[in-house]
Amino acid sequence: MSALAEMRAAADARESEFLEACRVAGFTDEWDAYRAEMRGQAWPEPLDAAHRTWMRDLHAFYLLRDGPNGFLGGRETRAAA
Repeated sequence: MSALAEMRAAADARESEFLEACRVAGFTDEWDAYRAEMRGQAWPEPLDAAHRTWMRDLHAFYLLRDGPNGFLGGRETRAAA
């Protein structure tokens, strides 16, 4: 398995862990959790930690796939130019 495929698999695994943390916290899905957060409801620490870990791994995948000026960095780079 390539490094890129490994990074994607890791991000997918963290997403599954986040979705399970949503369920354990009583939300029907991630959008239910996001809506609750937007209404000012604090997430339980395990859910918040699962989300941060998923975002970290997902961003690491995109950085490896697209480089620093790619998918996630491209808008910031173009805006600064």
